Amino acid sequence: VKSKSPGKVVNWIRPLGNTIKINFDGASKGNPGQAGGGGILRNSEGDWLFVYAGPLGKQTNNMAKARDLLWGVLIAKEKGLKEIQIE
Repeated sequence: VKSKSPGKVVNWIRPLGNTIKINFDGASKGNPGQAGGGGILRNSEGDWLFVYAGPLGKQTNNMAKARDLLWGVLIAKEKGLKEIQIE
C-alpha cells in the first residue's frame, strides 16, 4: 500500500518530575461503526507502566477517543497516580 501523503516524524516528549503521561487513541470503521482503541501510561523515564487496548463496540470516532481517554484516567486513579498529563 502506498500513501500519497508525506511521512511525518513524531517525537514523544517526557513528562516532568513524577508526572505520568497518558497517550491514547480511539477510532471507528465508519462513523458510527465498529470501534476500538487503547493507550499507554508512561513515567518521566519513558518506562511503560500500563498498556490498555480493546474493542469498544459500535461507536462514533469521537466517542471512541473519549472512552479511551476515560479508560486511561480510570487506570491512573485505580493505581493511585495523581499527577497525570494527557496527550
